[in-house]
Amino acid sequence: MSIRTRVLLVLLTLFSLYGAADFAIRQQMVWPSFQAWERHSADGIVARFEHRLQQELNFLNLLATDWAIWDESYRFARGTNPAYIDRHLPSGTLPQVEIDLFAIYDNRGQRLFFRSIQRLPGEIQEQLTPQNLTPIHRLLGFSNAVSLPERAAGGVLITTQGPWLVASRPILTNDGEGPVAGTLVMARELNAARVSRFAEEEAITLDYRWSASAAPVEGSGFATRGGDTRFIELSGQRLAAQRRLNAADGNASLTLTATLSRALTQQSYQQAQKAWMTTAGLGLAMLLLLAWLLNRTIVRPITDLSRVMQQVVERNDYSLRPRIKRRDELGHLSIALEELLQRIEGQNAAKQMHSRRLQKLADTDALTGIANRRALEDYLHLCWTRSRQQQHPMSVILCDIDHFKSFNDHYGHLQGDQCLQQVAEIMNRHIHRPGDTLFRYGGEEFAVLLPNTDLDGARQLAEKLRHALERACLIHDASPGGKVTLSLGVATAIGNDGPARMLLDAADRALYDSKDAGRNRVTSAAALSAPADRDHFRIESA
Repeated sequence: MSIRTRVLLVLLTLFSLYGAADFAIRQQMVWPSFQAWERHSADGIVARFEHRLQQELNFLNLLATDWAIWDESYRFARGTNPAYIDRHLPSGTLPQVEIDLFAIYDNRGQRLFFRSIQRLPGEIQEQLTPQNLTPIHRLLGFSNAVSLPERAAGGVLITTQGPWLVASRPILTNDGEGPVAGTLVMARELNAARVSRFAEEEAITLDYRWSASAAPVEGSGFATRGGDTRFIELSGQRLAAQRRLNAADGNASLTLTATLSRALTQQSYQQAQKAWMTTAGLGLAMLLLLAWLLNRTIVRPITDLSRVMQQVVERNDYSLRPRIKRRDELGHLSIALEELLQRIEGQNAAKQMHSRRLQKLADTDALTGIANRRALEDYLHLCWTRSRQQQHPMSVILCDIDHFKSFNDHYGHLQGDQCLQQVAEIMNRHIHRPGDTLFRYGGEEFAVLLPNTDLDGARQLAEKLRHALERACLIHDASPGGKVTLSLGVATAIGNDGPARMLLDAADRALYDSKDAGRNRVTSAAALSAPADRDHFRIESA
C-alpha cells in the first residue's frame, strides 16, 4: 500500500470527527485573526501613503542635489553667471517638475533668487528663509565651518499655510567641492489636491489632516514612523486607522487617517460560523489521533532518514546507510539513498585518487621527473616552520650546470634536455636520506632541500654531488674542462621570524661566488639564526 493511500485513509477516517471541536477552536483563534488581518489592511493603507510621501521627499532631495551641485548654480551664487535664470529657469520650468517654490540664498542668508508658482503670503516666505530653516527644520547653517552633511537635509515643515516638503542643499561645484557658495531650497506644498492625487495613484482611500500645534509622538524625523497606528471602529461596517507623523522640527505632526470597509470580514465570519456548526465536538480527539497515526506511518520513518543523512553531512561519512525495510515509497526512498550514498562513496574515493595524481603532476617537473619550483616553495615553507619550532638547522644547496648555454649552442636544445635529465638522475641517485629532496629550480639550476642538516652535512653532500657528476664524464666540448660540471652554493640557518626565502637568497649568493671563483666548486654561506641578523652570512669556498 502506498503512503498516499495511507494518508487518505487516515484523513477520511478522522474527517467526520473534526467538526464538533472545530467551532470552539475557530471561535477563539480564527475570528481574532480576521480582526488582525482587517487592522493589518488598514495599517497597510496608511503605511503605503507614508511611503509615498517619503518617495516624494526622496525625489525632491535628489532634484535639489542635482541643481545645487552644479557649476552653473555655483557661478550664479557667486555672482558670475547673470544669464543663469533666463537660461535654466524660464517660465514654466517649475510646474513641469511640480516644484512650488525655488529659492537661492548666499552665505549670509540674503535671497539671490525666489520664485513660487502661487503668490505666497509674506509670513510663508519668511518661514522658508535659511535663517528660519536653520533652527526650525535643522536643514543648514551658513558658516563654512559647518560640515557638508549637516548643511544638506530635507523634511516636512509645518507652516501657517499648511505642510510643505522642503529640501535644502549647499551649492557646490560639479565635483562636490567647496567652498560653499550659498544655499538652494526647493519645496512642494502638501495641499489637498496633491494628497488626493497621491492617494488615487496608490489606489487607497485616505482622509488627510494636518496640525500645526499638536504635540509630537515619540521619536522624531519625517523619514521614520512617528508612532503606532491607532484603530477606531467607526461603525459595524467601517474601520479607521490613524497614524501621526512627526514634522522635522519636532514640535508638530501630521495625522493620516485611512478608512476600510468591514463588509468582507463580516461576511466571511458569518459563512465560517455556518460551516463550523457542522463540525463541533470531536476536533481535538481527531487531531490527537491524526498526530499519532501520522507519526507512526510517516513522521518516524522520515525522521530516521533525516537523522542518517544529517550524520552523513556532519561526519562526512558516506559509509552510513538508512535501514528502513518497507514496501512503500519510504522503503523505495531508503533503497535509493543507500545506492546514492554507495555511489558517492565510490566517486569520492576516485576523486581523492585523481586529486593526488593532479597534485603530483603539479609538483613535478615534466622534463626531469623530479619535483619542480612550486613544490620547492611549499616544502621550504614547511621545513622553515618546523626548524623555527624545533630550533634545528636546515640547509639548501643550489646547483648550476657550468657553461650550459654553450652546451645548448654547441649541441642543440634536444641534447641540452637530455643533459638536464642525466644530471637530475645522477644527483637523485646520491640523495638517500628521508626528507632530503631534489628540485629543478629553473633552467639549468637545481636545488636540494635538507631538513635537520647542519652546514658540514650540507657541504659534504654538495661535494658528493659535484664529484658524482665529474665521475660521470658527460661530454661537453664547449666547456674548458671538456665535460659537464656543477657549481654549488650552500646555505644553512635555523628558522626564525624572517622569511624562508632568505635561505634561498643566501644559497644563491654562495652559488654566484662559486661561479666567480672559477666554477666546479662548492661555496657555503652559514646563516645566523637570530632574526635581527638574518641578512648576514659567512661565505666559505671549497
